[in-house]
Amino acid sequence: MKSMKIGDYILLILIILILVGLSLFFFQSTGNQAEVVITTPNEEYIYPLDKDGIYRVQGYIGLSVIEVKESQVKFIESSCKNKICMIGSINRNGQFLACLPNGIIASIVSSNQEEVDDVAI
Repeated sequence: MKSMKIGDYILLILIILILVGLSLFFFQSTGNQAEVVITTPNEEYIYPLDKDGIYRVQGYIGLSVIEVKESQVKFIESSCKNKICMIGSINRNGQFLACLPNGIIASIVSSNQEEVDDVAI
């Protein structure tokens, strides 16, 4: 077995640098433009997902309070009877929360939506 020469080391380092560069290029965050869309019976509100805030919105039966914190969205208060809408949170594109009795939907939409290019059955 031959030992590696200086050219072999240079080629190996060059290949590693190319692989690291390609990995960074393909897996980099392209500036997620995700937004929280809150739909009420009368209006629609849009807020950035990356900015923390508490939003109060009026529904059919009263007020609902939605919190955006650390890119997580959840109902923290609602005037509905069972409070099912307050269970869980969302943080990814396409997910939504709904308070059906109050007619309020909070969803996450992104301009960086990945399109499905094939479906396997």
